[in-house]
Amino acid sequence: DTISSSLIEAIREQNDQEAIYWAHLLKNNILSNHDNQVIVPLVPLNEIFEGFALLNTELSSILAKIAWETVKAEDFPVIMEKYGDKIISVFNNSSTVNEEVLKLCLNIIFKLGLQSGHSNYITENTIHLLIRNILSSDYSVSGLLVEHIKALPEGIFKEMFQGPILELYSKSKHDGAVQFRFLELFYNVKHQESLLI
Repeated sequence: DTISSSLIEAIREQNDQEAIYWAHLLKNNILSNHDNQVIVPLVPLNEIFEGFALLNTELSSILAKIAWETVKAEDFPVIMEKYGDKIISVFNNSSTVNEEVLKLCLNIIFKLGLQSGHSNYITENTIHLLIRNILSSDYSVSGLLVEHIKALPEGIFKEMFQGPILELYSKSKHDGAVQFRFLELFYNVKHQESLLI
């Protein structure tokens, strides 16, 4: 597809303004063909991550939307095999990453991974990197993370998240908004437990 090829070329040339132009066209093409079930050739995820490296907020936001269309039908083990290191590096550098890129990676880990029965592909280190975002000053990121954690099956929450969240809570600063996020998670756990009694 000419649009995809042009976007890849602009990213490789590190021409972020040209890349924004082609990314907009590709995103609009995807959205307009979405209802017609037409398969649109998409940009490979490794090329999208190269585009994120250009550090242009507008471009990153558009690329995140294109990336989700690229991966949402993929098998999670394949995604982690091909792109796991890049996804984890996003969480490792979450304070300097565009919020749309961070939300994309959260959606991949939670929607395609944990909520789809692939918890064995998520390491303890990844969990610790993920939950640090509860402390984020960006509410759209921290709010999305809290919602994802609340949507987890109880067994996965208790086995993988409860301990690290309690540990992070005990080390967290006493910021009212951050404390509310923890309370929301703790309430959710209590509520789930009371439903089982």
